[in-house]
Amino acid sequence: MIAIAIIAILAAIMIPRFVTTRYRAYLSACELNVRNLGAALESYRNDQERYPDQISDLVVSGGAGTVSALPICPSGAQVNYNYEVTAMGDNFTVICPGYHEFQIPGLADGFPQYVPNGGVRLEL
Repeated sequence: MIAIAIIAILAAIMIPRFVTTRYRAYLSACELNVRNLGAALESYRNDQERYPDQISDLVVSGGAGTVSALPICPSGAQVNYNYEVTAMGDNFTVICPGYHEFQIPGLADGFPQYVPNGGVRLEL
């Protein structure tokens, strides 16, 4: 009985830690996706002298700065990244609307983000 109680206590301590580790891995993958989208957008701007009006414009075969498919945030099923560009097409923000703020305590809603002059931003 004592052995079972010890195993139960250890399991109660370790299971939340494993869950948090998985969510941190989702956040790391999301940061990488946002960074890669930012690099593709920067490459597009180098060729076109402005950022695209829609992020879906990156998924065009044959041009520089294109991607084969837009990534999906790993924090939830079918969560696409939001893309906001200025009217002049000279600045943008890529925002993850995923569920990280529910999975990782203290993380603000709408993060991670990518901005051209600041790179990937997290707001904890």
